[in-house]
Amino acid sequence: NSSYIHVDWSDIKAAMGGNDLAWSGAGQAEGTDGIVEAAKRAMASFSNDSLKMMNAVCISFACSAHEKLQKVTRAVDEIRACVQPDAMIVWGMMFDGQIDSGGEVTVIGSVDARTVFDSAAADCLMKELISRVPVSYTHLRAHETE
Repeated sequence: NSSYIHVDWSDIKAAMGGNDLAWSGAGQAEGTDGIVEAAKRAMASFSNDSLKMMNAVCISFACSAHEKLQKVTRAVDEIRACVQPDAMIVWGMMFDGQIDSGGEVTVIGSVDARTVFDSAAADCLMKELISRVPVSYTHLRAHETE
């Protein structure tokens, strides 16, 4: 595997920093428009409500070395159309020698709960989420000080 457009930790931190909630989704598809279909499948992992709240998105594309950059940017546009219009979108593309056509797409979307809910409601929501999924919240918060 080799990166064509590299996304590193500082890119992810810039996009996700300060956000409280994160969701992830993945999709895979083969064929001529496989990378676009894989992006749609990754986005299908999210609820419409969570998509509309996302103000930051990180996308990783793994595809054949023969994949056209135009198809990847079309897939990014498909994702961009689902989230907040001013969302920060960071994406990268790597070639995987085991993929003949199409590819795999991983999407992580996040939101600052305080931009969606008032402060008291956001705090209540975060406490509820922490009680259900402490590992995800702890992992997201652990990198704020780096």
